[in-house]
Amino acid sequence: MHRKSKLKSQASVIHWFRNAEHISWIILILGFGLRILYAARVGYAYSPHDLGTFNVDGSVTSFGHLAYIQYIYLYRTIPTVCSGQFYHPPLFHLIGAFVLAIFQVTDTYDAAFEALQMVNMVFSSVGILYGYRILKKVGKNDGSLIVGAAFLSFCPAFYIIGAELNNDCLVTMFMIMTVYYTICWREQQSIGNILKIALGIGLGMLTKTTAALLAFAVGLIFLYTLIEKRTEWKRYLKQYTLFGIVCVPLGLCWNIYRFLKYGLSLTYVPRLSDESNQFVGNVSALKRLGLPSVSQLTSYKIDWDRPTEFSNIWGQTFLTMNYDEGILRIDGRVEEILAIVLLWVSILLSVMLFSLLLRGLFSSKIDFTLKILFPVNFLIIYGNYVKFAFDYPHICTMNFRYIVTLQVLLIGGFVICHKQHLSGGVLDRCIGACVLVQSLLAAYLYLFCAV
Repeated sequence: MHRKSKLKSQASVIHWFRNAEHISWIILILGFGLRILYAARVGYAYSPHDLGTFNVDGSVTSFGHLAYIQYIYLYRTIPTVCSGQFYHPPLFHLIGAFVLAIFQVTDTYDAAFEALQMVNMVFSSVGILYGYRILKKVGKNDGSLIVGAAFLSFCPAFYIIGAELNNDCLVTMFMIMTVYYTICWREQQSIGNILKIALGIGLGMLTKTTAALLAFAVGLIFLYTLIEKRTEWKRYLKQYTLFGIVCVPLGLCWNIYRFLKYGLSLTYVPRLSDESNQFVGNVSALKRLGLPSVSQLTSYKIDWDRPTEFSNIWGQTFLTMNYDEGILRIDGRVEEILAIVLLWVSILLSVMLFSLLLRGLFSSKIDFTLKILFPVNFLIIYGNYVKFAFDYPHICTMNFRYIVTLQVLLIGGFVICHKQHLSGGVLDRCIGACVLVQSLLAAYLYLFCAV
């Protein structure tokens, strides 16, 4: 009897590990641990994106993100100037000031900023968790869910934005949450769900204005639902009014304040000088939109002495998706080869996932809502990214940290197509193999080659 009970227990354990959702959770937890370990290994100033400096005496001589946070902490108010990064909406910096207040900083800010780095990595992990919840909503409890969990847990982009002290990670989290709650609202059109969408966009815009890009897709879905259920138009009109009451003031309050106080446009972004070593406005559109240079495809960092070689938008997207502008310490030949392999695997994987995204867009099997939320949203966000790269023609504007939400849309397209049997066979196996290789290489490089 005891033997039968033991065999039954072993069978139960084996069955547990055969469940795709259980395996996915193991992957998600492992990914969370690795990202926290990475954040603990790198200093808060390891990636200098508009970080600036701060002064212990509280005087403002730099207008980067650190000074923005310090200003709110010291003076208990938003800045009275709009120079440098002070033009950004204040939500992330308010959170940063709160962390400083917990530490009751008086002289050295290092420990508090390191703690904020951990908080930011938690935002990264929350974004991944909501990405996984999206996959569960639109996919099946099978191997595609495991592939999706691994892709999100170990893709380099979430390591990068989670360890940086700027607002990219927080706005990415809110954008992913917005996609998730839009799917929830389509399933159950309740006031609670539509308020969550309103908060996702509103708080996202209070973090960074680019969250407004989701409004087009959400608006289309609202319109489609109203037409689909036009006999209940009064119910939906009430919900949409409530959505507007919450989302619009929350999302636009900073931009309107900035316009009234400083005369800046609602979409204002400060420009770098054309004399900057990052300027690529003299490079032809054909070169910027054509094939990437050999330098971009065989590198793990930007050579600032040769900006023209790194002016191609596609090349910069893939390079910064894996290595930002060059944040790993690659000392040996083996690590250099692995870094280039990771770059190429990510390119191949992205091309395959994008092909499925487009296939889903033109398939009658895919629900209209999912077409809007995934392929159409992808094209809107990436199209705006390309436009931004031409409007502000500098190397720093071609950075994947602005569009990390696309990772969720790409892998979401894969699980949707897999569920509808639009993918399979060799393609699925290639995607699975690429995700495995990408996950292993990213984990190794970001743990053992961290600066």
